[in-house]
Amino acid sequence: MAHVRFDLAFIISNPLFTLLNVNMKLTSTYIVLFVCTIFIALISGLALSKPIIATIVVVSVIKFLLVGFQFMELKIAHNFWKYIFVIYSVVIGAIFFLLL
Repeated sequence: MAHVRFDLAFIISNPLFTLLNVNMKLTSTYIVLFVCTIFIALISGLALSKPIIATIVVVSVIKFLLVGFQFMELKIAHNFWKYIFVIYSVVIGAIFFLLL
């Protein structure tokens, strides 16, 4: 009987703790995205020089990668899609740097 109770407790608690773990990752990602957005909003009010614009581009690429890997589930995708996504974000960031 104790073995059955243990199995039942495991069956009920394992998905619950897995869900809580996923929610903690999502919450921490939301917090990082929020902090990055506030940081960009604060520094964009300064005089727009090349280093400030470069910082905005770098933080934007980081936000793009965070959204892609966390919310578009690229962390469990095939390596081909991961490489394509990272290369695409680096190319777009490099194009913005060249346009400065």
